[in-house]
Amino acid sequence: MEKGVKFNIDSINPSTGEPLEPRKNATTFKNQCGVIVRDQIPISVQEWKKPAKGDRAGVTFVDERAKDVLWTTLMEHFTLPDNLTDADLKKVRNYALKKMAIAFNTFKKNAWTKYVKSKKKTPEFTGALVKAKDHWDAFVKFKESEEAKERSRKNKINAAKKKWHHHLGPGGYQVALPKWDKSEQEMISRSVSPVTLTWPDRVRTWFYAHGGELDPETGLVMVKASLKEATEEILIAIEEARSGVFTPNRDNDELTRALKNPEHPGRTRGKGVVPWYEGFADWNDDYRSRARKKKQEEQKKKEKELELEGLIASHQKLQQLFMLQQEQIDSLSQERASQRQHEQIDPALDSTAPSMPRSSVGSAATDIDNALTASYPVDDIKDRTNCELHMKVKNLSMKVADGYALANPPEATFHCNPIPAGYARVGVDEVMSGYHDLLLDIVGGDEERTLGEAIHRIILWKKDCIVFPRPPTPPSPSPTPRQSTPPPPSPAPRQPTPPPPNQPTQRAPPKQQRKREAAATKASDTTDKKFKFGPSLKPLPKLSYHLTQEELDAACDAQLKAHFARKPPAPPEEKVPKHVSQHFIDHMARPADKQKDSDYVRSIKKSYSAGQKKSRSSSSQADGKKSGKTVPQLGEQAMQSIPPLIVQTHVSTADRPAITDDLRRQAKEAGITVEQLLGLEEIPGITEQEIKYQYARGKPLVKPDDVKLLPTRMYELHKWYMQMTANTNEESLMVQVKPEHYFHGKDVWIEFSELFQLFQQDALDKSIVSCYCL
Repeated sequence: MEKGVKFNIDSINPSTGEPLEPRKNATTFKNQCGVIVRDQIPISVQEWKKPAKGDRAGVTFVDERAKDVLWTTLMEHFTLPDNLTDADLKKVRNYALKKMAIAFNTFKKNAWTKYVKSKKKTPEFTGALVKAKDHWDAFVKFKESEEAKERSRKNKINAAKKKWHHHLGPGGYQVALPKWDKSEQEMISRSVSPVTLTWPDRVRTWFYAHGGELDPETGLVMVKASLKEATEEILIAIEEARSGVFTPNRDNDELTRALKNPEHPGRTRGKGVVPWYEGFADWNDDYRSRARKKKQEEQKKKEKELELEGLIASHQKLQQLFMLQQEQIDSLSQERASQRQHEQIDPALDSTAPSMPRSSVGSAATDIDNALTASYPVDDIKDRTNCELHMKVKNLSMKVADGYALANPPEATFHCNPIPAGYARVGVDEVMSGYHDLLLDIVGGDEERTLGEAIHRIILWKKDCIVFPRPPTPPSPSPTPRQSTPPPPSPAPRQPTPPPPNQPTQRAPPKQQRKREAAATKASDTTDKKFKFGPSLKPLPKLSYHLTQEELDAACDAQLKAHFARKPPAPPEEKVPKHVSQHFIDHMARPADKQKDSDYVRSIKKSYSAGQKKSRSSSSQADGKKSGKTVPQLGEQAMQSIPPLIVQTHVSTADRPAITDDLRRQAKEAGITVEQLLGLEEIPGITEQEIKYQYARGKPLVKPDDVKLLPTRMYELHKWYMQMTANTNEESLMVQVKPEHYFHGKDVWIEFSELFQLFQQDALDKSIVSCYCL
């Protein structure tokens, strides 16, 4: 844009700061935002906003100073209304910067897309890419980094989650709303009532913005494939709100209920990028009010009551189903018992030869008996066993799930109810594809109705449809003949008619049959014997649902008498001596906190102990004694086997005296050589700079060897000083003087050089610090 050209903006949107009138100038304002940001911000800048603290160190972003320059450059070509307040100007600025951010990110995205499509061939830097030439390599390097690839992958995943996309175009709601109103007015003029007239305003605009259309002939919704689910849910939500099932409340209205996801803070669906206090302006009076909270609690209570009523109804239905099954089982058991009575035929009157089959009379009853007493592989397992669940279709058996079968003893129950005949308990681990919606024969204990709902649950499955990859080993038969096992309770069989007196005597049975009868008699005599190996052969007690009413009453009376019978007295409790219990109580008590000394007291004690130690060492040296246990050196032993060897280290001459151990000791204490001590060599002079430790920023405030000797607080202050000088450019620190220290609060700046004077503790320096504090 040429320099000096200006455009007038007459009105803006008071909520967002968007320029509105004149329309042409408002469009130029938006376009110029993209031109300026592409011209002044390098393409290599990675982010528009500053990243969060401590996140992605080294990332480049557009700082506030650059944003001020962008805003100033933009306003050189536009004039805003004079009646705008500071808050309105801030909204316009934020709107312009937001448009610049979108334009800048779109520019980088399009440039990278073209670069990838061209097989990463360097583009010609013309047009919008004129100023990107010097920054292109850095831009490509960042885009090919692992950080950028990971971010692109996450953005693709988030974008795929979006189900519905709007079709507003560049004008937004401002351009689209008049078009929607016009189409509805045309329908009304043709005596067609649009269904959207009765919809809430937010639902109507969202429906149109996402491609929804009405039939111009009927005014009803034209269902599109892309909006079919949303349209159906919207119609259901509106109907529920009208019937009172659902009460709209601010952001929890018909649209939120239909879309099944909460409203995003800072924007309002169906009204644009506007905050909630403008998008839901009708609810601002009771926002965060007690009445609104009370309504929400009543709504939740009402929903819980409806849910509870549904659970009660389903429980009653399940109970009726189990009662019906129990009645069927009882009737079938009675039918079996009556059939067994009729089947008991007198052996003496039975004229059928053993080798010939019986008549088919009563074959139906036999089939029912076999169906109830049939044995399946699942009856042989004793613990949890992996299996496959099959479904029979005519003469085919198809696998529908993998799971495990549980033991199926006679006393087993399913949710406190008897297990129907022909069914066993199984657990479902994995359902084959396509069988998740397969209906169960018997509803599960938690209202599982399909096989998919029963995953990781226990259900009932037909025994003949439970297949084991490895058939379970059936229990080995007991060596004792079957005659020793008492028969199950059944109606007493009819006694055979005694033979007439003139009936001829029957022949003796064969030898093999006599052996079996003898073995059976012997086994019956030893029924009460406890075998060393194998289970007991005693008959199992009857189950509760096998007993008659008289037997149940007798069992209940026996249990009642046993429960209320006089119990034997409990053994006397061992009395613990009082001093023993008190001893353990004292040990459990928390010891008193040890009194800690202040830093001042600890420093005094430390100085005192150091002085005592020094005085003891000096006194021991004066007495010629050493602390601790000493080992006699050569020539110091009490018992000398030979006289001490005396060696002269240096022969004295006229100009050079002899060097003795005493001279060496004196030279070492003075820090000079023996020759310098004797005056044979000149002692070098010492400057004041070498004696006095000088301050230098970044170096220790005391000599390096003396840092570890500092008191605790001085050491921590010194450590903080070293970190600040290494990481920042600070030259001082601010100290807050409390009122109890100086009669009133005050902030004091202390230079790091003054800290050095404090640590050195020179007389002159301390006086300067004292005067400064006063």
